Amino acid sequence: NALTALLQNVQQKPWYAEYREALPVAGQKDRRIGGTLRNRMGGTAAAGNVNAKTGTLTTVSSLSGYVNTKNGAEYAFSIILNNVKEEDQLKKIEDAIAVILAEQG
Repeated sequence: NALTALLQNVQQKPWYAEYREALPVAGQKDRRIGGTLRNRMGGTAAAGNVNAKTGTLTTVSSLSGYVNTKNGAEYAFSIILNNVKEEDQLKKIEDAIAVILAEQG
């Protein structure tokens, strides 16, 4: 909740547009901004619509940022998965949630 609240508060700041633009974009391999999201969620509703930061530790993974939905709404979100035994599934779970959010409309 704290991360999502912070991301929502940032949306009210005059520098928000620059901040969001600096975040990696899902499925955008041609963007100058690097990051692990460029190779994730390509060909889905989240591609080009999720600007977020990833984080990973052993058995912990996170994805936090913003999503634009099909109906034009913008949401702040934060997904933190902890103590997951099948680490290869963490990114798949995050991606599935982000796609569901982007498909709202």
